[in-house]
Amino acid sequence: MTVVLLLTLLLLLLGTLLKKLLGNSGALVISRVMGIILATVAVDAVLGGLAEVGVLDLQGGTGPL
Repeated sequence: MTVVLLLTLLLLLLGTLLKKLLGNSGALVISRVMGIILATVAVDAVLGGLAEVGVLDLQGGTGPL
């Protein structure tokens, strides 16, 4: 936990330098990739919630296709 906090602090402190190194295009690419990752996590959470309440079967049983 402490390592994650220290890495986060380091990235925040070096944010301006990282932005200069990446440039606008690099920052835009990273922003879009992070958006895709966030959307994936959100879909996983919704599907997991639906499976938890029994609305959706994620076990892949035999059903009509």
